[in-house]
Amino acid sequence: MVETKPSQGQGGQPSRRIGRSLAALTLGWAVVVVLLHVVPMWPGAPYNVRELLARRSPAPAAALFGLALTWGAFAPAWVAIQVLRRPILLVGLPLWAVGISLASWGLLRECVTPESWHDVLGTPVLGWTQEAELIFRFLALHGGAMLVLILGEGTVLAVDRREVRWGLLFSLRLVLFTMPGLILARLVVIDWAATDNLTELVRTGPVPGEPFLAILMLLIGANAALLGRIWTRPSAIGIVVGLSIALVAVAAGWGLLRLGLEPEVTQAGRTFPAVRFLLGPDRLTSLSQVALFLRWTALQVSATLLLSLGVFAACSLSPRDKLPEATGV
Repeated sequence: MVETKPSQGQGGQPSRRIGRSLAALTLGWAVVVVLLHVVPMWPGAPYNVRELLARRSPAPAAALFGLALTWGAFAPAWVAIQVLRRPILLVGLPLWAVGISLASWGLLRECVTPESWHDVLGTPVLGWTQEAELIFRFLALHGGAMLVLILGEGTVLAVDRREVRWGLLFSLRLVLFTMPGLILARLVVIDWAATDNLTELVRTGPVPGEPFLAILMLLIGANAALLGRIWTRPSAIGIVVGLSIALVAVAAGWGLLRLGLEPEVTQAGRTFPAVRFLLGPDRLTSLSQVALFLRWTALQVSATLLLSLGVFAACSLSPRDKLPEATGV
């Protein structure tokens, strides 16, 4: 049994904590919006990025897309903290993920081009209305990603706020309660896929690629949670160590990405690695492994930093003095 006592740490005034949280989220949103305007204009930008947002209203579309990404960076950490404070909420983790994804769908629905929705989610094949099936498939894809982030960030936050043994045991409980949702998400996204633009990129053998991609997202979430906690109590050494770990995580992430994706994909008579399909400017341009690695580095570091701002914002709203500290088991 865990005995608890109140932490002596000070969370600060509520208005200051809310202000820090909003400032972090606003910073993340602003950077994303700027990148959405700048990156598509770069020579060699991935065509998937160039064709992502509705062209009829690029500024509002970028604002909405940036808001969706910022929400997706904040919500998993906030849910992880709520579950950490009240473990009974573990039973509703799949519903938490669905709620996060529904909000994201509302933000993304009008700012992403129909072509991009079709490439990622496919066409309806279940006999439902098009809108209903698109929502269902989006909830499976996005919700599965949210569950993995909750697991990764929740593990780090549990170890940070409690003793290591308790934190690791709590992580096992997170795995138990996220697994049903992850299994369902995999069925919808992979086994019941309505498009091959997504599934043909995932390695099928000799070992399926989905576990490697899940571990990759788990790694990014855990890394972001570590950085987010460093931002809440910054020090020169902590920042250097945190960023160094982030760079090491990039190398691990690159390896997991290549293990999770097909080494050869054939489309329109052309064969190329799935990594190039995701990161390259088009299917025709050949890029070296170094160039692809540098592009992945920029993507993973950007995602990690945005998620870390979300963790910082969530932690600012839930200070340590509001969470009992474990003193023994």
